[in-house]
Amino acid sequence: MKQDSKVLPLERSAGATDMTKDKYVCIRRMRDDGFVEFDFSIGDPGLYVELILPTTAFNEFCNSNGVIFLDEADSAAIEADRKRWREGFISQEGDEVREDPKP
Repeated sequence: MKQDSKVLPLERSAGATDMTKDKYVCIRRMRDDGFVEFDFSIGDPGLYVELILPTTAFNEFCNSNGVIFLDEADSAAIEADRKRWREGFISQEGDEVREDPKP
């Protein structure tokens, strides 16, 4: 029994913005075996997937996607933000307050 699957295009709401314009790459490591470990994100560099590709494929990937490379300062800021979220910090105007669930 064969099922036909029909993929319908997504409808865009009137207020939707195109989040696919900016694509970001943060290189994590250039490995000795010729692979590149990197983070790839679309729209928000703080939301990314971790990928690994051979160097040639990585270069093709970056060229075909027109990526913006994040520098060390950008990467450090993203990591600091992730750490605050992971550890329960809330930051407002530079002040950090730790929420401790235990009294």
